[in-house]
Amino acid sequence: MKAPNEKIIDYLKSELFKTYFPGDKIPSETQLSQMFGVSRLTVRKAIQKLVNQDILVSVQGLGTFITEYAGSPKNNQKKVLAIFPSSYTTSRNWRIAIGIFSTIDKFNITPVMINVVLEDEKTYKKQIKTALNQDFSGLIILPYPEIIQLPEIQNLIEKNFPIIFVDRYLNGYKIPSVVSDSFKCACQMGKHLKKYHNVEKPIFVSEEELVIGSVKDRYEGFKKGFNSQIDILITPEHSEVDVLAEKIKKGKYDCVAFCHDNLALRGLTVFQREGIKIPEDLKVVGFDDKSASRYSSPTITTAGQNFQEIGETAALMMAKLLRKEKIPQISTVPMEIIVRESCGCNGK
Repeated sequence: MKAPNEKIIDYLKSELFKTYFPGDKIPSETQLSQMFGVSRLTVRKAIQKLVNQDILVSVQGLGTFITEYAGSPKNNQKKVLAIFPSSYTTSRNWRIAIGIFSTIDKFNITPVMINVVLEDEKTYKKQIKTALNQDFSGLIILPYPEIIQLPEIQNLIEKNFPIIFVDRYLNGYKIPSVVSDSFKCACQMGKHLKKYHNVEKPIFVSEEELVIGSVKDRYEGFKKGFNSQIDILITPEHSEVDVLAEKIKKGKYDCVAFCHDNLALRGLTVFQREGIKIPEDLKVVGFDDKSASRYSSPTITTAGQNFQEIGETAALMMAKLLRKEKIPQISTVPMEIIVRESCGCNGK
């Protein structure tokens, strides 16, 4: 008699492969436990064995999917190019890359990553042009306008070449994108500030325009959370943060929601230099849970993103796209509010 988990393994290796294809989602743990009359723990052990054999791949938040069958020849692998700007949060890029690399190879696809420095225009244009001359089947991009507006990239977009945006999407482009659920999280943060800290006069501050999807989602989410129109300040050079401090001292605003933590840290320094007490005089929140936000004084209330899950989801979406399967226009990964001192919660 075979052990229950071995029976499940036999089933997944035989029956499923008759009707399912690489990239397809298998039944859930609950469904399999009901089919075989066993516990979910037994099902989980069987699935893990097949994950270890590269027959299945689990993507957190989405489920478990069939890969290229273990032992199949890996010659003639397709290649996917991943382009990331290294001048923007390198740790974020690598966590996304880890998610892509650990998942996409299971679908007989080879990932190739290049980092470009946007401050060096001549070099990054040459880097991307050289990379795009190689033989590849798909493109995963962290989309900054400087990259997307290049003629070589625009040409691929016009040809409907398989492209996935990660971490953000750009308004006006119908490119499948994998992003954090910024709108929902910002909405929850706005409700928290209004309910528990009596915030009435917030302002949203960003260094990028609302054409960036994630920026717009965060702004719109805060509006929804406060259930009212809120002011917005776009300050590419950060200089207007100093002017904002004067308005805060005059009582115009009682909360600043920064689009990301690096900008929040800049604001924190300016406000404290101007004698504004945080959180007594002003509530401050950020986004992205940068490591520095955990050690600033006060520590910054923010929102954490699972960048590796973004990469894993993007890899799965690319595998499906290369198989001519329909995929969502926007795939979202949950975010988590991390309450600290700057909103007045004393880190609790």
